[in-house]
Amino acid sequence: MPNQTELDKMAADTSAMWLDEFDHQRAEYAQTKKPQPDAWEDFGGVARPGRNFGAAADLENDTATQNELARRDPNGFGVKLAEIRQEKVVNEFRRLNPSYVPNEKNQKAVYKYIRDFQLQDSNLHLDDVDDEAYKAGLWTVENLTQVFRHLSAKGRLDMPAKTIKALSREEKLDVISYIRTGSLQDAVVAYITHSYGGNLPHYSSARDLFTRYPDLASSASKFVFYHSRGTISQADWEAFDREKLAGVPILTFELIRVAYDDWVFLRELNKDAKAAVVAAPAPPSEEDLNQLSDEELNKRIIEEQKQWRRNQF
Repeated sequence: MPNQTELDKMAADTSAMWLDEFDHQRAEYAQTKKPQPDAWEDFGGVARPGRNFGAAADLENDTATQNELARRDPNGFGVKLAEIRQEKVVNEFRRLNPSYVPNEKNQKAVYKYIRDFQLQDSNLHLDDVDDEAYKAGLWTVENLTQVFRHLSAKGRLDMPAKTIKALSREEKLDVISYIRTGSLQDAVVAYITHSYGGNLPHYSSARDLFTRYPDLASSASKFVFYHSRGTISQADWEAFDREKLAGVPILTFELIRVAYDDWVFLRELNKDAKAAVVAAPAPPSEEDLNQLSDEELNKRIIEEQKQWRRNQF
């Protein structure tokens, strides 16, 4: 049997053979007219399925062989294989999530989230996050999509122009600052502005704004009203929203205020009405009579006999 040194040499020779094969295929392929290259074709001329490139074409779909070659040559084949797989994940993620804006801000936000909350290594440099996430099995289309949706819902990502986004914590505080100073109309406008990434959509009047963007204007009005009333509990707000606001096409601050005051008034009125009803005492049950002492039982019998005699007149 070959010793470890011979096995290592065989592994290096095999990796080198594949790399030579890729270079050979690439040289031949460069002489022919070909469609736009993808990640695999950039790597040594490995072809997409269906093209007659022999072993090189088979390798693309042979994950087991890819993994074995990467294990044997981690610094050569392994590094290039990781780059190709990471790029394929990114391309598929972009295809399935066209609303993702590929800019520096968004990339940093995604990488920082993966680093801090998934890899849990705050000392890791952001440039190394993709490699470490790939090694940890986190660099997948599913995980990137989950991170993207989470950060989008938190308002931490840039979105395409004319796309409504959730407000970040800082943007919410900006809107609340208008509320605290009594500028409720300005607060609604600020909410809509932040929802459009800082670019307020064109409108000619408040009525025009609410007509053009009814859902967004309604969300802004609800946010402003809720935060202008510091005494509303979350449970009460959710009940009120569900019972009175659901299905209303265009909500304004004033409409919500009137509806809420009426809802609170009727709720308190119902409470008072229920409290005023005095329940008649229930007659003793069979079990209660069984618990009476002999003296109490005799007393009850005498009272019942007296009552019966009265009823005879």
